[in-house]
Amino acid sequence: MSILQHDIMAQAQGNTTAKASTLAKANTLAKVSIVAALTLWGGG
Repeated sequence: MSILQHDIMAQAQGNTTAKASTLAKANTLAKVSIVAALTLWGGG
């Protein structure tokens, strides 16, 4: 497989997984933020 073909396939897959990845990152970030807020609010 050529590098170009691989790149095109990666882009096609990336478009599909990008949304799921973004959601996962947002979820993780939210959890981290909540834990951090509770920790700080609870006095560490």
